[in-house]
Amino acid sequence: MRRNRQIGLTQTLYATYLIATAVSLFIAYKDIGSDSAFNFVLGYLFFTFFMLVYIPVTFIMNLVNVKWADIRKRAVVFLCLFILVGTLTYTLTYLFRPESTDLVRTLSISLGVSFGIGFSDFIFFNRKQKK
Repeated sequence: MRRNRQIGLTQTLYATYLIATAVSLFIAYKDIGSDSAFNFVLGYLFFTFFMLVYIPVTFIMNLVNVKWADIRKRAVVFLCLFILVGTLTYTLTYLFRPESTDLVRTLSISLGVSFGIGFSDFIFFNRKQKK
């Protein structure tokens, strides 16, 4: 029952975060300068900090309950995706915009994308993967 509540909480937080991101982008795009808009964006920044803490903690808590073979398999998928996405991003950037080729930016994008694809379901943990 605890996992069902955790999944519900995580899904609610993600939905709220997506809606708050859209509203914050709208406020920034329309250049709304009222006090309530400023307070909303400030609250959004605090919520973003909370999400940056909540997601790794949830990931680590759920990773403890997974078999090593599954973690190893996902690590290999992560590494292959990291190399593939990194190489593809760097090559396309070099071909289409050679003056703005940035290796750190390319590696950070490929790291985030490959980690998101390889390990994102640990945040929404499934009971079937328990030891």
